[in-house]
Amino acid sequence: MLISAALAVLLVFLGMLRVSRRRGKNSVGILLGIQVADGSLILFVQGQKMKKISSSILHILISIAALTVTGMAAALDGAISVVSSDPNVLTVTPQDNGTFLVEVTGVGLATLTVSGDADLGDGVRTISQAFEFEVYDGATEADHFDLSITDITPVPAAEHTVADGDDEAHAETVGDESTTA
Repeated sequence: MLISAALAVLLVFLGMLRVSRRRGKNSVGILLGIQVADGSLILFVQGQKMKKISSSILHILISIAALTVTGMAAALDGAISVVSSDPNVLTVTPQDNGTFLVEVTGVGLATLTVSGDADLGDGVRTISQAFEFEVYDGATEADHFDLSITDITPVPAAEHTVADGDDEAHAETVGDESTTA
């Protein structure tokens, strides 16, 4: 479990590095870590693709980190803001520990817009990033697939080949099996 979590984090950061190289030298990316409230799921979102959430999830807890173009943590001047485009789908409540509680309030599309002041001096340089979510009806809509093997057809014995290339011995064995069967 720990190895797969470490591998997932490594893949996220490699993906961020690849994306950040395309953005330019002075841009700042924002990484959004999502965690289901009971602690069973952790998902890092880069904001490039729409994320799907079942309406059967009550709420998620997110933490946000500002990143440099190389994926390193960056400081912001002041608090981070997270705003939902549709409170009928997702509502956001800041928590005391710097995280945000996102409550699933309905089915539909909503964008969480994260913003903050990247200028650490007296000026203001607002950075923002949008994270799109689709909340689907988890009670009635399919969420995933289940695969079951219903039948297996083995290869007939006469079609098996001998790995060591001894065709004569194989012919004898096949002949012996057919006469004794």
